[in-house]
Amino acid sequence: DPDPAARLAPSERIEVAFPDPMEEIAEGPASWLWDYLRRSGQAGFFVPLSGGADSAAVLAICGSMCQLVCTAAAAGEEGVLEDLRRVRGQGDDWAGPGDARELAGLLIHSAYMGSAQSSDTTRLRAERLAAEVGAHHTALSIDGVVTALITLFNATTYGGYVGVHIVGNRYSAV
Repeated sequence: DPDPAARLAPSERIEVAFPDPMEEIAEGPASWLWDYLRRSGQAGFFVPLSGGADSAAVLAICGSMCQLVCTAAAAGEEGVLEDLRRVRGQGDDWAGPGDARELAGLLIHSAYMGSAQSSDTTRLRAERLAAEVGAHHTALSIDGVVTALITLFNATTYGGYVGVHIVGNRYSAV
């Protein structure tokens, strides 16, 4: 009996390509978001925006995800288009979105959740970013929610009082 390993040929050499750091920063989290979305069975993402850097970064990563998905679908990666059809609940005849902004409008819903302490500047920042990405966007006031939470907390602490101290545009209990 000849040795079976002797009949095996080595595979072809594979060149490994490493992304530059900026590419990795943009594409790594965006790829993870797409993987999560397609596996979760959800229809998209909701991103609350404060007008600050953290929430803006999350929305920008979601926008990068849409760019990656559109690029892959346009390159003919049938698996990506199949996943996109499933996520969007579309049939095989759907050719996909025209561009990343259109896809963002289908997958990403953002909301500016402002209060009496919020500024027009932060609201406008959130609106501009959502428009640039292409996300479906709305703005709402959370003053009623804050009041309801304080009332609930006061009621459940047997008459204890929770005051609200406002620093900048952030609430903190005192």
